Amino acid sequence: MPTALHGTTKTGCFQSATVQTWTNLKNWISSDREDITVFLINMGMFPRAVGVHIHPPKKAPAGLSFNMPIANLGPAAGGNPDSACYTFNPNSAPGGMIWCGSGFPPMLRNSFLIARFGNMIDCLQVVGFDLISAKMEQKPDGLWQTRVNKVIAPLGRPIDVHATGSGHILILEYTRPTNHKDKIGWLPGRILELAPTN
Repeated sequence: MPTALHGTTKTGCFQSATVQTWTNLKNWISSDREDITVFLINMGMFPRAVGVHIHPPKKAPAGLSFNMPIANLGPAAGGNPDSACYTFNPNSAPGGMIWCGSGFPPMLRNSFLIARFGNMIDCLQVVGFDLISAKMEQKPDGLWQTRVNKVIAPLGRPIDVHATGSGHILILEYTRPTNHKDKIGWLPGRILELAPTN
């Protein structure tokens, strides 16, 4: 479990932190701050990482309003209709994105097409390395939600997508390996074309 304590005015992440760094950081903290948490974690490549998290304010300042994040209902990219998340899988690294309008096949029409580079840390689950579509829906209360579906997977770290007309899409891969855990290395990428069948 992370060890948490309150009170620092600084932000950052101290990777591979030593016990001395942790002690110095605790001494550097002012105990009167409750809006910031400092924690020591053991995680993958960084067995001793110190993280700093700033909590959002409980109330917005006068005259300031916030737009609510968009609910991801899935089924792909970490979303779930029974328990929506408001992002994609952690460390999936979304990259290039295009809007697929009326000129695209029904599967993609009126949705965003998003390339996800993929995780760069050692995780149990491979995330990213794919192309996903996000179809937006506005609810009666005016808030937005999206249904996210996997279009192509696995890919070799896609970093961008480009619409070339008539429903054709180019996908730019950075390299060829389709996950991080195999440690294959960096091989030359490709440009792939996604084209409608009719």
